[in-house]
Amino acid sequence: MLRFQIFLVVLALLPSLSSAQDKGPLTNLDFLRGAIWRTLDSSLSQTNLGSSIELMAEGENEADWLLEDVLLSWLLKRGEVVSLKGGDPISALLSFRILELRLSYPAQRRSGFLGPRQIKREAKVDFILRLQGPGERRVLWNQRIKGRISDWIPRARLKPIKGPSFLTPPLPTGRWARYGEPVVVTGLVAGLVYLLYSNR
Repeated sequence: MLRFQIFLVVLALLPSLSSAQDKGPLTNLDFLRGAIWRTLDSSLSQTNLGSSIELMAEGENEADWLLEDVLLSWLLKRGEVVSLKGGDPISALLSFRILELRLSYPAQRRSGFLGPRQIKREAKVDFILRLQGPGERRVLWNQRIKGRISDWIPRARLKPIKGPSFLTPPLPTGRWARYGEPVVVTGLVAGLVYLLYSNR
């Protein structure tokens, strides 16, 4: 009877295998792209931008290509006619400047006492949009767009990859995860082995 109880305890401490059968979390690129899209929807859904727009980046940022790509897709879905830095004098000019556009892993946790470790993934979106009219380029409006979303993903799904820094943040490390957890696990296993052999 004692052996059966020990077996149940061991099963309760093992990580759940059900997570291996799901489709998995979004990639970092898709997650950040979705954060930009949702921020645009919540900030500009009721804003009239005109029917013909030229899109241009202000300054230089390694994430300019991503924001431009999402902005282009978002504007086209609204039915706008968009050109990219073409110098069209009859189109309104929509320029963007990135203040912050990146991912981070600010926290970690375990699912259950000794379940699989999870990492909090957070996307920060912060940029300025400026709309200038055709011709003399008079500023029509200037708006700061900000948003933040987060989710939790299995630590085992995060593999070291090469890429731009805004898509490849460092993983969180803590003293408890590095030193405390192995000690606790070793102690539990040693205790179970002792109980198993001492009751033979």
